[in-house]
Amino acid sequence: MTIGPDVIQKTIQDRYPTLTVAFNGPASATEIADAERKLGVEFPEDFKQFYLAANGQQLDERGCGTGVPCIPRLPFGGESSETCTWGEFLSLDGIVLATLAHRELQEVDDYFSEFEDDNELIGPVTVHRSHVIFCDPGTGDCIGLDLSPADGGQRYQVVAINHEGPDLACLADSFSQFLALVVDQISSSEVVYSEEEECFVPAAEA
Repeated sequence: MTIGPDVIQKTIQDRYPTLTVAFNGPASATEIADAERKLGVEFPEDFKQFYLAANGQQLDERGCGTGVPCIPRLPFGGESSETCTWGEFLSLDGIVLATLAHRELQEVDDYFSEFEDDNELIGPVTVHRSHVIFCDPGTGDCIGLDLSPADGGQRYQVVAINHEGPDLACLADSFSQFLALVVDQISSSEVVYSEEEECFVPAAEA
C-alpha cells in the first residue's frame, strides 16, 4: 500500500508540531492522464495513487513552498558523501514543466560530455533523458522516476540527479519505497529540520 500525503504530514507534525505542511487538494484522474499525455509517458500506479490523494505541495506565486518541503536531503548511498536535493513534491503542472526543462537540458551535448570516470553513478543508473521529475527546487539538482534504468534496475525507480558532478544515484526501487524512505528518515534521528536552511537535512550536517 502506498504511503499517502496524510502519513507524511502526520510524521512531520508529530515530531515538529510547529511546522506547517501544505499539500494541494487531490488531482483528478483526468488531470493525471493529461500530464501523462503531455509527457508521452505512463505513470506507475503508486505514483498515480499519491497524486489522487494530493496534487503535490502548495507553492506561492514565486514558486516557494507555503509549508515545509517534505523531501529531505538523503544520502546517495554506498561510499558516496553526496546527498540529494531537498524539496517539495511538485504538482502535476510542475512535473510537466520540470520534466520538459530537464529533457531540454540533456539535449545539450556538453551535459553528456561532463560524465567522466570520476563522476558518481550509484546503483543501476545511466545517463539518459527518460526521467519524470517530481522534485525540483530550482537549484539545478532534482529527483525523478527513472524510465530507462541500467541493467539490474527497476523501471520507475527513484533517482537523484545532481548537476555539478554531474552525479546520479538510485534512492529507491519504486516511488512507494521512496515514500517509505522519506517517512523513515524524517521520523528518525538521522534527519533534523534546519531552521537556517528551512528544510530537512542529515543530522551530521545540522
